[in-house]
Amino acid sequence: MRLFIPILTIIFTAMTAPAQTFFQPNDRVLFEGDSLTDGLKNNCGRMMGWDKTWAHRVDEWLFAHRPDLNLESKNLAVGGSSAKSLLARADADAAFKPMVAMLTIGTNDAIMNVPEETFRGKMTFVGNIDPSGVMARGTPDLVVQRTASLLDTFAGEPRFILNSGCALPSSTPEENIRAAARKTTP
Repeated sequence: MRLFIPILTIIFTAMTAPAQTFFQPNDRVLFEGDSLTDGLKNNCGRMMGWDKTWAHRVDEWLFAHRPDLNLESKNLAVGGSSAKSLLARADADAAFKPMVAMLTIGTNDAIMNVPEETFRGKMTFVGNIDPSGVMARGTPDLVVQRTASLLDTFAGEPRFILNSGCALPSSTPEENIRAAARKTTP
């Protein structure tokens, strides 16, 4: 099974020639995780458009733009999930026999103050530099400070991806992006 997280990369690779695509024809794609993947399924969520999660949008985009792939997808995410509850569902997820699994998990673990040591060596951490408050509106010094803080927190952890949240606002100063990049380069 291929495990992949960065959604923008998935969409980009799906736009390329079929031979270069991350997905293979007839792949089964599993979306799994917490409410970020599950969505709000109540009436308020539907009226606000919040019932369409990133998983739905990726699935719809791939169906519309790459029908030749004939992908089968399933969203088995459950709102309120923690990493522990996701592991408890692993057998049910495996029954779908996915070739690609896209996970969003850990938000509820952070809210419940589950220490990151619980997951070291078992999961990949994706660290978040606040895209709006720090990257777009902060100073280069603040970007360096927050980047350094995340790198210190996960020092020695080989399974860490430094990122800036879902997407950078278009107003993000180039100097802030370069400041984060410089801090990560030895």
